[in-house]
Amino acid sequence: MTDPLAQSCCTTGSDTPYLELEPCPVRDAGTTRKKKLRLPNEGGEHGQLSPRSDDTRTRNLVVSFLLMIVIGSGNKIFQKLQTIPMQNYPNFLNLLTTFMYVPFSLAYILPVSRFGLFNNAITAEHLSMPKKPFAVMGLLDSFAGIMQTFAAVYLPGPLLILLPQAAIPISMTLSKRILHERYKCLQYVGAAVVMAGILAVLEPVITQRHAPSYVCAAFDEEQYCTTCQIEMSEDACLSHRIADPDEAGVLAFLGANISNSTDDMDDKDLVCHWIPANESASHMANAVSTLIWSLVMILSCIPMTLSSVYKEIALGGEADLDPILLNGYIAGFQFLFSLVLSIPAGMASSPPVYPSEIPSNIWNGLKCYVGIGSIFTGCHTDEMCAGLAPLFVNVYLLLNVGYNVLIIYILKYGSSNVLWLALTIMVPIGNLAFSLPFMPGGGAEIHQSDIIGLIVILSGLVLYRFGAAVVELLRPASWTSGSSSSSFSSSARDENGLTESLLVDGDDGSEITAGSEGVSV
Repeated sequence: MTDPLAQSCCTTGSDTPYLELEPCPVRDAGTTRKKKLRLPNEGGEHGQLSPRSDDTRTRNLVVSFLLMIVIGSGNKIFQKLQTIPMQNYPNFLNLLTTFMYVPFSLAYILPVSRFGLFNNAITAEHLSMPKKPFAVMGLLDSFAGIMQTFAAVYLPGPLLILLPQAAIPISMTLSKRILHERYKCLQYVGAAVVMAGILAVLEPVITQRHAPSYVCAAFDEEQYCTTCQIEMSEDACLSHRIADPDEAGVLAFLGANISNSTDDMDDKDLVCHWIPANESASHMANAVSTLIWSLVMILSCIPMTLSSVYKEIALGGEADLDPILLNGYIAGFQFLFSLVLSIPAGMASSPPVYPSEIPSNIWNGLKCYVGIGSIFTGCHTDEMCAGLAPLFVNVYLLLNVGYNVLIIYILKYGSSNVLWLALTIMVPIGNLAFSLPFMPGGGAEIHQSDIIGLIVILSGLVLYRFGAAVVELLRPASWTSGSSSSSFSSSARDENGLTESLLVDGDDGSEITAGSEGVSV
């Protein structure tokens, strides 16, 4: 389970015990083990769904589908927005989103196991299960969660939406090698198209061809970095002056730097200067950082996928294991491992947080979370802690919980294809939302390469998730008789049958499991 709230690749949860569901490999029905996971609130003596009218079922599905698009898109958007005021405290964000699921899970597990609620959904045998499998999944998810949380801090919003789609080819590769899964031809084509789209998105990051020619830089970055770095024009950059020209030492410092600058720096009270981007050390460092964290986000899908694969191997016989119990076990171990990983992770932050500074950094993160800043100099200040941090972080946590609840509802009232459709629609919505003018910083600029990359990735997602079903619908009925139809029969499923379990077999042979981080495919 990665971070219950930051999960972006293919398992239940980082959105951690990641609760977020991202694209996962769709396995061929011929090799997939079929299991049923009972919903804790299902009626009937044998855990089967109570009868529902078609109208009620359809209405619930439509409402859940629309809410999923809205809340799911908001969840991805606020995953980035919460990091803006909390940019100095990624370790705290990771620990908070992971720990949150521990008390939430216990609030359900304790009364259900004590009083035998929901048809005795949690038994003594469940509680006495060996904990090693949950520890392994917690370890893998802690790696994925911390990689995703840190990447969310340093990457622009659009990349946070598109890069996790790399989970598809990564999941296919690992599942084929470890579980010997088989995939349809269109799934391979879709995965290849997705990778082509990701390369199209990363190309400007690598070549820096969209980078500005000039940037606004502060003479004294410790004091005026944030003042200068937000300016995008030369006139605005050169408009900043020292408020009190008589400040001891300030003008002397600026004068020493201005004497070596360009001709438009005649005034000794200037705070910023307009320089070529390749001469700005901070600008070049940010460009390298974006590329590195893009790779980290993509690589985070490896431990996420391994967690999902291990879950299938280790818990394949525990079909009746309550999903919230599973989530609680994994969340607890993930939190413990995240505490240990916070030490090396702190060294990767910018600026680095050394091991001796980890406790104070986490404490300052808690203060920022409640609106109290601690850092007011340099290029990364806590000026936005007051107001924005409590708002953005809490909205993200609520949206993430809602997101995972809606996943369960869609699987209960509909099918995995309905869920895939909602997740696919969320990709362009979340991607383009970051370009809106009311976003912090005025919104990200959209380039032609961004649109091309988005279209290519969407095409790959559609091919991967729905290609086989579309081919099945378009094929003449005479073609589907005999053995020729067997390769496609696993991709057509009765949606009514899919609501009988929380672990459902997708229309294309995929398995979706409600688990610690949310849902696993």
